[in-house]
Amino acid sequence: MMLSKKIRSLLLVCLTPGIFFAQQPKKNGPDNHYRVFHWNAKDGLPSDIHNVMIKDERGFLWIGSAEGELSRFDGTRFKKCIPNPNKRGAINSGSILALKEDSLRNIWIGTAIGLSRYDMKADTFTNFITAIDSINPNRSVIPFWSTSKLVYCLESGTRIVSYDIYSLKRNSILLLTEADKIQRNFPAMVYAIVDTFSNCLWMLEGKSTQNGVGGLLQISLGNGERKSYVWPCHKKDPNHRHYAEAMQLDRKRNSIWINSGDGLMEFSLQDKKFQQIKALNEFVKLKDYRDFVGIDIDTKGKILLATYPKGIFIYDPKTERVQQLFSDPDLQEEIGHSNLHIYCDRDGIIWTSYYRHRGVYQLLPFDPFIKRYTVNPKKRDSLSNSFIHTIIPSVDGKIWVGTDDGLNILDPATDKFEVLREKGLAQCG
Repeated sequence: MMLSKKIRSLLLVCLTPGIFFAQQPKKNGPDNHYRVFHWNAKDGLPSDIHNVMIKDERGFLWIGSAEGELSRFDGTRFKKCIPNPNKRGAINSGSILALKEDSLRNIWIGTAIGLSRYDMKADTFTNFITAIDSINPNRSVIPFWSTSKLVYCLESGTRIVSYDIYSLKRNSILLLTEADKIQRNFPAMVYAIVDTFSNCLWMLEGKSTQNGVGGLLQISLGNGERKSYVWPCHKKDPNHRHYAEAMQLDRKRNSIWINSGDGLMEFSLQDKKFQQIKALNEFVKLKDYRDFVGIDIDTKGKILLATYPKGIFIYDPKTERVQQLFSDPDLQEEIGHSNLHIYCDRDGIIWTSYYRHRGVYQLLPFDPFIKRYTVNPKKRDSLSNSFIHTIIPSVDGKIWVGTDDGLNILDPATDKFEVLREKGLAQCG
């Protein structure tokens, strides 16, 4: 788990079971299970808008935006990857559209002028520049899926291509046509799915003058055959937002989850049918209900989706229950409004980004049953400093805690600390 300037004092887990030392963030209700940290341009984030994110196997968060350079976040600093055509191994562009990790743990970066591959071992970029087309000036590449051998991309808004992650060979797979009423732009294209079991591509059908069709387009990667699946308009209102911009594949349930204007939809890949999740009906029935973009599946298989006006929901398919991310209405609105992406990383941390200038939020999970000790200058027997160096259990049941300004001795029976600073330690010697 990464440590940051905002959470390094949230330090963190000690050697004695059941003890946890933390500095409490400002905004958290008593029953919220996440600590919230806000990052923006003032902290070094290259852009406060349209950010996409992915965490690599070493714990670094890669983050980029069409309005800002790619950067690597170590929990403390954002290290920018500056484009330089005269420097070998530099990234090709500062306009970042999408990020995808391959099975070799290298990062593929879609940019406004092509594709870059970050080699994790060599710490360099290999660039693939899209050829200039006199008819179609769009040179963008959006990597959206990876398998054990291939990375799939949308190139120039018209071609589905793949790259072999070993040979780096590019292969053109199919050409999209105007008859394919799909969303081939950002952000919807980031959520396209390749189902390797049936060798087909799933894409969200796009907007129209009547607020969209609300469906999925299946394209065979073998013969190019197309088939459309449209979900019913559950709100029965021709003027509402009857389409979606984001979805996620759930391989365990063999289904696709869709965050739509009709609520949360589950599309079964076995019987090709849509099911509206009724647990959200009381919210979907609201007159002004609509979806924001973000949807993801966390490490426990729960679905997180962004909505308006009630913020981000968590739906558990096992219990068929739904809850808001935060019980605090102000925090719920702050984190959920104008959401563009929800990203649940491999360590269980949730990251959110926005289509308005709001930066990103980091939601750090915690166990509400773990006891926390915080710094309180008004109490003589509280923890003296939140920067913890060492924690050692004593033979008498007490716990010795080395901090930035002295030795703290915790008595778990009373939850009180005795503080020995440098002067007092010298006298004991």
